[in-house]
Amino acid sequence: MRLLNFIKRVYLQIDSFVYPIFILPIVAFQPATLAYGVAVFRADVLSRLKKDSLREAERSIELLFGSRFSPEARRHVAPADVFIGSLVHGETFHCA
Repeated sequence: MRLLNFIKRVYLQIDSFVYPIFILPIVAFQPATLAYGVAVFRADVLSRLKKDSLREAERSIELLFGSRFSPEARRHVAPADVFIGSLVHGETFHCA
């Protein structure tokens, strides 16, 4: 488990450096469908790596709003909450 967490941290650090400096400039001049595909793939990988953050965001939304949001609505809102929270806490995420 420690090794997996270490690998996740290393991947996220590498991603925050490599993606904006190397990948975005290359993809920016490609067809839009390719750029979109790369962005979706990166978002999928990041969301899988940050499942704990997503669960924590869902729980926070549940505690804050109670039954005003259905479980499905909380799952829909939570990724945006994690993204905004990451920006507030200084993590770098770049969208294509």
